[in-house]
Amino acid sequence: MSGRSPSAPGAAWLAALALALLASLASGGQLGPKLEKLYGERRFFEMRTLLESETATTPDILFYKGMVANAFNRPAESADDLASLLRTAGDRLPVAAHMDLLIALADDYARMFEYAKAAEAREKVLPLLAKGANRSALAEFKSIIGLWKAMASAPPQTVEIPGDTEIVLTDGGEVPVEINGLEVPLLPDTGSALNMIVRSDAERLGLKILDVTVEVGTAAGKIVKARPCLVPELRFSGITVRNAVFLVVPEEMLYFSEIRRQRKGLMSFPILAGLKELTFTRRGRFIVTSPPRLQGPPNFFLAGVDAVIEAEYAGRRLLFFLDTGAFGTELFMPFYKAFASDIIRRGIYEPATIEGVGTHAREPVYLVSGLSFRVAGLAVRFDQALPVLTRSMGAGTGSNVFDGSFGLDLMTGRRELRLNYDAMRISLR
Repeated sequence: MSGRSPSAPGAAWLAALALALLASLASGGQLGPKLEKLYGERRFFEMRTLLESETATTPDILFYKGMVANAFNRPAESADDLASLLRTAGDRLPVAAHMDLLIALADDYARMFEYAKAAEAREKVLPLLAKGANRSALAEFKSIIGLWKAMASAPPQTVEIPGDTEIVLTDGGEVPVEINGLEVPLLPDTGSALNMIVRSDAERLGLKILDVTVEVGTAAGKIVKARPCLVPELRFSGITVRNAVFLVVPEEMLYFSEIRRQRKGLMSFPILAGLKELTFTRRGRFIVTSPPRLQGPPNFFLAGVDAVIEAEYAGRRLLFFLDTGAFGTELFMPFYKAFASDIIRRGIYEPATIEGVGTHAREPVYLVSGLSFRVAGLAVRFDQALPVLTRSMGAGTGSNVFDGSFGLDLMTGRRELRLNYDAMRISLR
């Protein structure tokens, strides 16, 4: 799997996506049922279009507007709608919708670095979650509440960018970052919810590690214990990030045996979104464009904090994570089910090692070469064999919901991949 932290804040959104039956609160007409269907299918682009001119403030409209704003990274707008709905109709919401609302609201507050409010929103999920969650999932969920409580008095993260900035990546694709006058390489990872650093480097850099245990789930179902720290300041190529929250993790969590590489840490969603517009190039450069210049309507959304982009394959629209921390593109069980006969005919069936943050497992896959997709308006052909998983890697990973995960090999045949968290748009060139 990727560098995604499947059970970190926001990822529980996937588990609650099943259905939001708001019929009892619906405003009437045809819009409510249309929105419910689109929401269940995660078709946020179409939901956004439907809701653009909608002025009603009925509970169902507030719910869908809040969830769409959350998906397109407008946390203040989302929080206003969802908090208003919670005050006026929270007790009448169906359980699935109530959970989705609270988890999205916690996401909104965390993205705005209002950690106390994020913890409060997640605490309200507990009575709902306790009815169906297993013990380890519940313990993990509670530990994230503990993380935000521990950060309740922390100042918000800020990012200062002097202008367009080009960074030469290490041979492992990492950004050389300076903390307390010492250097540490961090991998820019859109597939991870929280910044991470291994314990030995956190101690070497003199970071103050809090005495709070945070349980982080992996795609293999393993629970890893980590501790948070607040990095007062980190710098790279003139860019300054202040008050970034990191998880301090054991070395083995970021060791990848398939490439025999020990990662020192991950630069994840909170920092990457703060950079606003960033570009990965095939020449091994990481470019921050300031002010952002990529324009056009959104063509990706957030599931929790994971970027999800639409791709077309064999005339069907599919949804893929964009995971810049992944070794390569993977296709998930829904893709296999949709195109099983073609995959079986073209692929080679064998166990394969699926590896990522805290994950190392042998899973049955089909290896299929020559798959072509249309992404961001351009054709992308993968000549190399892509693994197609034949079973889910777990409910929290998204591998039973989405069709796959694109890695940086999405740039095959292209010079660069640009990602704008303000416009919520990606481009390939």
